[in-house]
Amino acid sequence: MVGPFEVAAIERQSSTVRDALMTGLLVIYPAFAALAAIVAGLFLTGASGT
Repeated sequence: MVGPFEVAAIERQSSTVRDALMTGLLVIYPAFAALAAIVAGLFLTGASGT
């Protein structure tokens, strides 16, 4: 029996396409965001003329 602050375990047979997509987004999005921040920083540094 599950208590008030415990999460009931959900038994699954195998991973689904949704699980694969979510995992891919969790891996790809931070890498893309970091790359975009680096490119934006280089662009802003170059645009300032120094």
